[in-house]
Amino acid sequence: MKQRSGPYPALAVDGQGSSVVPNAGAVLLVQTAQTVGLVSALSDALGPWRRPTALHDPGKVQPDLAVSLAVGGECLADVAQLRGAPEVFGLVASDPTVTRLIDALAADAPAALAADLVAWMQTLALTGTAARCWEPKRLRLLSIPARHARTGRRRLLHLAATAPFTALALQALDALARRSGPAAAPAPG
Repeated sequence: MKQRSGPYPALAVDGQGSSVVPNAGAVLLVQTAQTVGLVSALSDALGPWRRPTALHDPGKVQPDLAVSLAVGGECLADVAQLRGAPEVFGLVASDPTVTRLIDALAADAPAALAADLVAWMQTLALTGTAARCWEPKRLRLLSIPARHARTGRRRLLHLAATAPFTALALQALDALARRSGPAAAPAPG
């Protein structure tokens, strides 16, 4: 499996783990967003709303919000569930930072919506079928437990081998790795 690069930590994912990191199946969402260029497209499209001294890129804050909602979050503050696993989701913006970004985007809603639509179009074009074909399995995929391991520079995410849909998640991650082509570096070892 290939490692990803970008605003999220590079992880090698396998099905050898036991549960320690909750919602590790959300890595599939993150991997998809990076592979199809959504994170970088959002970063480019939302560049005008990034403050000059900002630590957090709006192009990462928005996918973090989407992932937090996908794993059961109900409000902006629920992005904290990702903040609890920095080895998997990287640096996640604080609640006040998220609120300031949403306020800034809401103040210029038509332009922000247009920027979002342009960026999200890349994901919608990923397959010829409707995204809802995954809907029945969505929550089960996202709730796969895992264990995070670190050996030297290599970061591993061991999905629980006994969890339902682990094999499906691994197949999807492998397909994304093949799709990303030569730009992605192979996993060491």
